Amino acid sequence: MRMRTSIKLALALVLIVLVYKLVVGGGAPEDDIDRID
Repeated sequence: MRMRTSIKLALALVLIVLVYKLVVGGGAPEDDIDRID
């Protein structure tokens, strides 16, 4: 049960990060990299 929960949490985090990057970067990941540098 713990394994499945961990997998679900990991997938949820990945989805959140991807959506966050799309919103902040405006769909341009390259811009985010330039900002960090």
